[in-house]
Order: sequence, then structure tokens, then C-alpha cells
Amino acid sequence: MFKQEKKQGKNPDPLYAKIISALGLSLILTIVLTVFMLIVSGSTFLANSLFNLRVDIKAIILIALMVVIYALSFDKIFKTIVTYILGRNIFTTVIHNGIRFLTMLLIGAIVSLDTNTNFIVAGVLTLLFLLVDIADFLDERTKAASS
Repeated sequence: MFKQEKKQGKNPDPLYAKIISALGLSLILTIVLTVFMLIVSGSTFLANSLFNLRVDIKAIILIALMVVIYALSFDKIFKTIVTYILGRNIFTTVIHNGIRFLTMLLIGAIVSLDTNTNFIVAGVLTLLFLLVDIADFLDERTKAASS
């Protein structure tokens, strides 16, 4: 027993409650990551179909996985560094999306896409991130106007 439980005089939660809460939290995380993977792989698959590229499904899944890892780990770090150096303005968005484009090119090179396909896929994925940034900017602007 923990000291706080001894002081309050109550028993710890039963094991099944802990298992159910752990499963619930892990299920939520899994659903969020799966939705993000589907969005990224869907946009890559759309670019593949729209521009008549020859990218196999294994490469699309690998690209989607690497983009999710980048978006959840390094993207915020790069954005914070660029914002710290330049402040919040249009150049911050341009430079940050340039970094994203170069990162997407690197991911395409790791997956061994040819040059034309790599530029198209990197452009589509960077455009996807840019649309998310625009939606976030408009949401912040709406909240600021309503306050």
C-alpha cells in the first residue's frame, strides 16, 4: 500500500479497473495513430493515382510511417526553433514548410523513390501539412476574434 492510501484508509483500486483503464487509454492512442497513418497514406496513395506514379503499397506504408514519426517528434521541434529565431510571421511558415519539404525528400530518398516521384510525393505531403497549418491559423484567428 502507498502512504497516501494508508492515510486515507481506503483500499487500492481493483486490478480489473486498472486493466480496463490501461486498455482504454492504449486504444485511444492506437486509434489516433491509425487515423493519422490513414490520412498520410491516403494522401500519398492519391498522389500516386492522380499523377500516375509507380509506387508500391509497401513504399506508401513505409513513407506514411516515417512521416507520422517525423510529425510526432521532430516537426514541433523545428517549428519552435524557427519561431524562436524569426518570430511569428509569414517567413516562419515558409521556412518551416521548406524544412518539411526537404524532410519529405529525405524520406523519399530513404524509401528509394525516383527523383520525379520523390518531388511529387514530397510536394503533396508538404501541401497536406500546409493545409493543417492554415486551418490551425484560421482557428486561432476565430478564437481571438470571439474573445
